[in-house]
Amino acid sequence: MSPSFAARLFMTLILCQACTGSVCPITTVKPVTCPTPVPCPTTTTAKPVTCPTPAPCPTTAKPATCPTPPPCPTTTKPATCPPCTTITTTKAAPCPTPAPCPTTAKPATCPDGPPPTDGELELCAISTNEMACSSHNVTCSCLLAMTANPKGGVQAVLDGLSVARSIVIRGQSNPKAKSLVVNLDVRDSNGNVTTALQLNMDLESQTFTLNSRVGRKWGDKQTGDLPQGRPFGAGLPFKIVIKCGSGTFHLDLNDELQVDFTGPQLDIKRINLLEVWQVMLSGVQLM
Repeated sequence: MSPSFAARLFMTLILCQACTGSVCPITTVKPVTCPTPVPCPTTTTAKPVTCPTPAPCPTTAKPATCPTPPPCPTTTKPATCPPCTTITTTKAAPCPTPAPCPTTAKPATCPDGPPPTDGELELCAISTNEMACSSHNVTCSCLLAMTANPKGGVQAVLDGLSVARSIVIRGQSNPKAKSLVVNLDVRDSNGNVTTALQLNMDLESQTFTLNSRVGRKWGDKQTGDLPQGRPFGAGLPFKIVIKCGSGTFHLDLNDELQVDFTGPQLDIKRINLLEVWQVMLSGVQLM
């Protein structure tokens, strides 16, 4: 074995051992054939001809190419699926109907309605001359028959009042009224007038005045503010209760304001006329 062949084989073995994971097959390398040197000329000249130095044989053998090893198998752990979740469809329970919110607001107080009709209450005897109920009889209740006043209001004839007898006036102020006036009068056959009680309510200033008059002389007036919870006003309904006392009158305005007034020293059995101005009455009841 020539040295050059042994060297090539050695290099091949080294290269093959460098391959990872496999052993390269031994490849037999064909020996390199050196070119035949040019024969020297056979001349007999005195100076010998120098033969050219033959080209050295190549000693570098092309390294054998190792085949690419197959990729190592990769063992991949199969992905583990999460456990399946059983979906159960449950019908939602119907929500209970919420309870209504409590209302703490105090319901509005409606004004008192009109008094009972004639079928429930009889007219006072002074109006019909047939019924037993008299305006000064505290044991019965009756309705006064109201008539138009020539000066623009309404009025009712009385046959006198008595202690503990009340007059209940229900109605509505005229839409353009600026005041509301109630009079309890005594009129004699000579035309003389005594006002036992005058209630004058100023709807613009929301004040009231109580007074009395004998002849042409007015007494000492009494003033105050009208109630605000259920106010008196133009076009608004109202309720006035006048209760007779012994020389006094007790007034209740819209069930909110109570006022006492001392009138002139007279016999209230003589009171024979009720006048109301600037109103549309629904009824006047004696109680």
